[in-house]
Amino acid sequence: MKLKRIIKLVLLILLSVLLIAGIAFTFFIYKISNEPFMDDGPFTGATRKDCQLNNPNSEIKIYEKYTLQSFNSKAKDESPTVRLLGPSQEILWCIYANGYKETDVYEVSFSSSKEVGYDRILVKGGVYWTYGHERALWYINNDGKLLEYWYSW
Repeated sequence: MKLKRIIKLVLLILLSVLLIAGIAFTFFIYKISNEPFMDDGPFTGATRKDCQLNNPNSEIKIYEKYTLQSFNSKAKDESPTVRLLGPSQEILWCIYANGYKETDVYEVSFSSSKEVGYDRILVKGGVYWTYGHERALWYINNDGKLLEYWYSW
């Protein structure tokens, strides 16, 4: 009788440890897939004054509240333009999505968005720049402010 209680207790402890380890591992995998890891950045871009542009090359809706758009660079532009539109289609911010000074950025695109952390939205996408076609991560807070973006290497 006493042996059965000891076995049950040991099994309970073992299963509890496995459950905690599984939860920690899941959190670790989630964190790595949503955070920059050995990427280039963080970047915040250069403010663009004139942002009356048409026909974005990439666009993604974020919670039916915001629209994130990118526009390929024209001959006079230093980099592609990225802007965020608010609920009434007003421009909240508009930037040249540049990288490092010695690099060129040719195209930016968006593929998905989700909330990460307490008040951050992650927009995943791609970038075609000096180092080729790579992953891009854009972080925006829930108020629509650009926090930072990263380009993979």
